Amino acid sequence: MKRHWDRTVPVDVDALAHAAGVRVKPVQSIPGADSASGCYEVDAGGEGTIRYVLSEPLVRRRFITAHELGHHVLGHASSKETVFRDDPSHFSSHATDPREREANQFAAEVLMPELAIRYFIQEKGITDLAELARKMQVSQVAMKYRLKNLGWLT
Repeated sequence: MKRHWDRTVPVDVDALAHAAGVRVKPVQSIPGADSASGCYEVDAGGEGTIRYVLSEPLVRRRFITAHELGHHVLGHASSKETVFRDDPSHFSSHATDPREREANQFAAEVLMPELAIRYFIQEKGITDLAELARKMQVSQVAMKYRLKNLGWLT
C-alpha cells in the first residue's frame, strides 16, 4: 500500500481501497450481523466490497475501512463468496483470531505511517497524543497503541 500513499495525512483510505480494486460502501447496517461495524465481502465474481456502518464516528469508519482493506490485501478472503463481518471486538488489540489481529496491524500501519509519525515528532516537535491522533484522523486509543508498537511510548 505504500506505493499508493501520496505522503499526505490523513491517509485517504478510500482512495487506497479504490487503488486496490475494492469498492467502499457506507451502509445503515451490516446484513446478517446486527452488531457488526463493518464487513469485507468477495462476491461470486471475485469482486471485493468493504461496507461500514454510517453511524460510527469518522475515526472509527476510517479504521474499519483500513481493517477490512487489510483482509483483502492480506489474502484472508482467498475464495469467492467469503465474508468477514466484524463486530467491535475484532477491532480490539485483544482480538483472538489471527486474521483479525493482522488486519488491525495493517490498519494501524496504513492510517498511521511510521514515516509520518516520525516527521511529526522529530521534525515538528508534536508529542501530544491527542494532536497526533487529530492530524491522522484516528482515535487516541489507536494512536497510543501505534506509538507503543513503534517504541515511542513505554
